[in-house]
Amino acid sequence: QTDFPHFLTLDWLPDGGNVNSNTGTIICSGAIPVSTGRAGVSLAAQDTLLFGYMPLLLNIDAPNLTRVENFGYDSMGELVVPGVDRQNPSMAGVFVYVQFFGISPLVLSSNGLRFEFAP
Repeated sequence: QTDFPHFLTLDWLPDGGNVNSNTGTIICSGAIPVSTGRAGVSLAAQDTLLFGYMPLLLNIDAPNLTRVENFGYDSMGELVVPGVDRQNPSMAGVFVYVQFFGISPLVLSSNGLRFEFAP
């Protein structure tokens, strides 16, 4: 990963505190309260900078970028996504890379997370 700072914090909290749990909650914090964010999911990692300062850990080439979603951070500058399930037998062994961004009024990035689908 790049040596540049990540301005947002992206965490995975597995259900029951069990690191082997296939389900859990994703929390992104540190954003400007009630600002616009974007989540990206990629099938490949990358290690580069956008705008010369913002770490980009997703591969944004068309075949690798699978989803980009806009959302709003809450009044605490957080987004909480409970009930995330990384179990999918048809995709077992496939890695996906997730990174969140703040896009309004400043452009900020989080650390990246890597998930492996379980059978």
